[in-house]
Amino acid sequence: MRNALVSACLLTLVAGCGTTDATSAPSSAPTTTTTTTTSAAPKLSAAEVEQKLGQVIAATTFEALGGKLDKGPAEHVKAKLLTVTCEGELGSNRLIGNETGSTWFVAGSVVKTKVVHYDEIKANEIIDSVRKLISCGSFVETWSEGTPTVTVHGEFETPKQPEADGQIAWCETVSPTFGRCYGLVTRGEFASVVLVATANVDKAKGTLGNALPIVAKAVGTVG
Repeated sequence: MRNALVSACLLTLVAGCGTTDATSAPSSAPTTTTTTTTSAAPKLSAAEVEQKLGQVIAATTFEALGGKLDKGPAEHVKAKLLTVTCEGELGSNRLIGNETGSTWFVAGSVVKTKVVHYDEIKANEIIDSVRKLISCGSFVETWSEGTPTVTVHGEFETPKQPEADGQIAWCETVSPTFGRCYGLVTRGEFASVVLVATANVDKAKGTLGNALPIVAKAVGTVG
């Protein structure tokens, strides 16, 4: 984790004012200098990271949207990958120290959430890398049955989530009957990506729009 920059604030206070005449000696007020030092936040222990990941997942519930939990954290595959698309992956994946996730059924869609913790960077530093990764236009998804040619529609704008310090969303069409959208939000050293897989991109966008505020608020609980 990068250390926060140490900042110093010098505040000079000058006290006293008045007038002097020819017979009085000039007087000067003392100058006081105050220095304030801010130190970096302590690095989280492995146990604290795990506790915070669990905290985010516990707060990421879609019951209010009529959702049903399918797989909880204990059943979630831990691959230490934030996302894979455009025949590539993020170099920052190697900095993921721990992760968890869950799978829901929401409004006829499969909604998967993943939460990761980065050991050496702030999570919002990955946003530009994600933006570059999803710019391919299309790719052959070799890891899926039938190796479909996926159309990547790229980034689209979503309402600003006040709890997040970074966010990005994009969609992909896999086939005429299968579309998916992703939303990524970050807070401090934590990032959460939510994937909505359903019949088409328009439906996926609608479900993602409802789910993203829930995910952002959950991530907001960790810092």
